[in-house]
Amino acid sequence: MAKKELVIRKRLFRKGAVVKKYKGSGGGVQIPDGVTELGSRAFEGKSEVISVTMPDSLTTIASFCFKGCTGLQSVSISKNLRHIANDAFDGCGRLKALYFRGDLTDWCGMSYMSAKDNLLSYAHNLFLREHKAQSVVIPESVTEVRSFAFCECRSLRSVVCAGSVSHIGEQAFFECRNLTSVTLGASVKRIESKAFGGCKRVSTVRYEGSLAKWCNISFENRFANPIGTASELYIEDKKVVDLIVPDGVTKVKSCTFAGYVGLRSAVIPDSVAAIGPRAFYYCDQLTSITIGTGVTAIGQKALAQCPNLKEIIYTGSEKQWYAIAKAREWDYGSNKYKLRFLGTDPTEYDCESKC
Repeated sequence: MAKKELVIRKRLFRKGAVVKKYKGSGGGVQIPDGVTELGSRAFEGKSEVISVTMPDSLTTIASFCFKGCTGLQSVSISKNLRHIANDAFDGCGRLKALYFRGDLTDWCGMSYMSAKDNLLSYAHNLFLREHKAQSVVIPESVTEVRSFAFCECRSLRSVVCAGSVSHIGEQAFFECRNLTSVTLGASVKRIESKAFGGCKRVSTVRYEGSLAKWCNISFENRFANPIGTASELYIEDKKVVDLIVPDGVTKVKSCTFAGYVGLRSAVIPDSVAAIGPRAFYYCDQLTSITIGTGVTAIGQKALAQCPNLKEIIYTGSEKQWYAIAKAREWDYGSNKYKLRFLGTDPTEYDCESKC
């Protein structure tokens, strides 16, 4: 591309240069090496631009840079791009491919302040060294899938977060609309808000650790848990249908089984002291749950919106049951079950009249 097509200004107080204005005729645009920033509105309204290849030196794309580039279809970047203004690609409705000139380890090392800092939120299809990212296996060297890393990546069909991954950040896989399969390794300890929100096609989740470890994962909210739409959860290669929480587990944490439609029954042992908020929220095929005498607290909406719940079996007495601290709306929308006590004087109540 002829240099006269770009108006470039050198920085005064630091290395690099800024593209102030594009004056070319469109088509494929290659930004020269040495440019560190694409300035505000530099390509605004240039509907004839079809593709842009950015150099390894580029670190910043300023606000409104490509606003209204209605013909733009693909962008190629390197791992050195660090900041994209939220509105940099506003109105680029035809943008459909992001080419990243690095490997998956490099991609997982990128940091974003928001979803709009990630070009995937515009392009939706990720290509790693020319290969479309459809089945992604996070490398062993990666310990964290950072916030917004694959946000709105519609090319993604399956992901394996095993190996050394212990943390999955906020909205890491948010709105990956074609994602159907998720595998989590035993090292995963925390998954942040909306990490799998909007992933409505996920049907199978596999966890490589034990059931006790699954119960100990911290899910920031129910959209952090990939089982929200799944019909199949496999833990140690066994499908979870009739759940028996292992003895020794002391808490079923928040959102541990929230939204899992494959669950039919659950048994909570005496070792469990608390059932966290939304632990079984929207388990709409759950019909029976047995709760041990060790439970002293049931969190908000822990058993809410379980419309097919027919019975809650409590292994203690009626007096013990009503001594349990139950948060507001703990069983909201699930109030047609029978409540049975197996204590010294076994009794049974219709929840609608007694609970």
